[in-house]
Amino acid sequence: MASLALFPTSYFFSVGYPESLFLFTTTASLYLARRNNFLLGFIFAGLATITRPTGIFLFPTLIYLILVSKENRLKKLFSATPGLLFPVYYLLVNYKLHQDFLAFKSFLETFWQKAFDLPWKGIIKSFKLTNYKDWTLYQKLTIGLGEGLASASGWIFSALAIFLRAEINLAYSVFTILSVALFTSTGFILSSPRYLLSIFPFFIVLCLLLKNKLIFYAWLVVSSVLLIFYSNHFYLGHWAF
Repeated sequence: MASLALFPTSYFFSVGYPESLFLFTTTASLYLARRNNFLLGFIFAGLATITRPTGIFLFPTLIYLILVSKENRLKKLFSATPGLLFPVYYLLVNYKLHQDFLAFKSFLETFWQKAFDLPWKGIIKSFKLTNYKDWTLYQKLTIGLGEGLASASGWIFSALAIFLRAEINLAYSVFTILSVALFTSTGFILSSPRYLLSIFPFFIVLCLLLKNKLIFYAWLVVSSVLLIFYSNHFYLGHWAF
């Protein structure tokens, strides 16, 4: 909990962003599914999807849990139906407002330069932006180095989630990999430290890596300093992921 509460971007939990709601709906969805309540699990997955598009990856994650279960698989699969109504509703809202089911895609491309690309291209571009001449040092460290490190860390932790499968449910690993793939599969990566904040298996892996008390406290100090630094910049109206 300390690693989550003092993560460098945890200030987003207390402002008007969907991080806290998305974290709640994803953890509730997987918790309920693992308690064998797939109906509510899929409903929370649907709520997560209209909170953030990444929530759609809860559906294949829950389907995996159904496939590895031992009984009533078909009945559990049918329980996905109510949850699917939420993303369908989101697409219908897009169509009603803009006559295009995928209108959100064009907005992302127009205002945030978000177009599909291979993950490593966006990560490499982020690191290259540290040399962008027209940017301030803060912009180079945040939009360049910060985005690059967070994106690369997302993939490293995804691999570790598979490697540590004896201690982490494989369903969590599936959700982590798909989530990281989504926010890094673009030519211009933005807000990756914020997206990591709401991928809870990331913090399970982090805690496993911080079992040594000295390393744990060292991480808390560094993380707290970054939290204060970026909270201040966010308060001042600067881009802070």
